[in-house]
Amino acid sequence: MIEGQREQRRSIRIWCRTQELRIDELKEEEEAIKQRIEKLKQEEYNKWYELFGNGKYNSIRDDSEQ
Repeated sequence: MIEGQREQRRSIRIWCRTQELRIDELKEEEEAIKQRIEKLKQEEYNKWYELFGNGKYNSIRDDSEQ
Protein backbone atom coordinates (compact mmCIF):
# COMPACT_ATOMS: atom_id res chain seq x y z
CA MET A 1 0.00 0.00 0.00
CA ILE A 2 2.84 2.42 0.79
CA GLU A 3 4.33 1.72 -2.63
CA GLY A 4 1.01 2.62 -4.26
CA GLN A 5 0.88 5.88 -2.33
CA ARG A 6 4.42 6.74 -3.41
CA GLU A 7 3.54 6.10 -7.02
CA GLN A 8 0.39 8.19 -6.67
CA ARG A 9 2.35 11.09 -5.14
CA ARG A 10 4.93 10.79 -7.89
CA SER A 11 2.21 10.92 -10.53
CA ILE A 12 0.67 13.97 -8.85
CA ARG A 13 4.04 15.74 -8.74
CA ILE A 14 4.59 15.04 -12.43
CA TRP A 15 1.09 16.28 -13.24
CA CYS A 16 1.65 19.45 -11.18
CA ARG A 17 4.94 20.16 -12.91
CA THR A 18 3.33 19.65 -16.30
CA GLN A 19 0.61 22.12 -15.36
CA GLU A 20 3.17 24.65 -14.11
CA LEU A 21 5.01 24.43 -17.43
CA ARG A 22 1.74 24.89 -19.31
CA ILE A 23 0.93 27.96 -17.21
CA ASP A 24 4.33 29.42 -18.05
CA GLU A 25 3.72 28.78 -21.76
CA LEU A 26 0.31 30.45 -21.56
CA LYS A 27 1.78 33.47 -19.79
CA GLU A 28 4.37 33.84 -22.55
CA GLU A 29 1.66 33.50 -25.18
CA GLU A 30 -0.46 36.10 -23.37
CA GLU A 31 2.45 38.53 -23.30
CA ALA A 32 3.13 38.00 -27.01
CA ILE A 33 -0.54 38.66 -27.79
CA LYS A 34 -0.54 41.82 -25.65
CA GLN A 35 2.53 43.08 -27.50
CA ARG A 36 0.90 42.32 -30.85
CA ILE A 37 -2.24 44.20 -29.81
CA GLU A 38 -0.18 47.21 -28.76
CA LYS A 39 1.68 47.12 -32.07
CA LEU A 40 -1.61 47.01 -34.00
CA LYS A 41 -3.00 49.88 -31.92
CA GLN A 42 0.10 51.94 -32.70
CA GLU A 43 -0.16 51.13 -36.39
CA GLU A 44 -3.82 52.13 -36.39
CA TYR A 45 -3.03 55.36 -34.54
CA ASN A 46 -0.27 56.15 -37.03
CA LYS A 47 -2.67 55.62 -39.95
CA TRP A 48 -5.30 57.88 -38.40
CA TYR A 49 -2.71 60.50 -37.54
CA GLU A 50 -1.37 60.39 -41.06
CA LEU A 51 -4.88 60.98 -42.44
CA PHE A 52 -6.38 63.32 -39.87
CA GLY A 53 -3.82 64.45 -37.34
CA ASN A 54 -1.44 66.53 -39.36
CA GLY A 55 -3.88 68.61 -41.37
CA LYS A 56 -4.09 66.43 -44.48
CA TYR A 57 -7.79 65.78 -43.95
CA ASN A 58 -8.53 69.49 -43.72
CA SER A 59 -6.64 70.25 -46.92
CA ILE A 60 -8.39 67.38 -48.73
CA ARG A 61 -11.76 68.60 -47.49
CA ASP A 62 -10.99 72.18 -48.43
CA ASP A 63 -9.87 71.09 -51.93
CA SER A 64 -13.06 69.12 -52.46
CA GLU A 65 -15.24 72.03 -51.41
CA GLN A 66 -13.74 74.37 -54.04
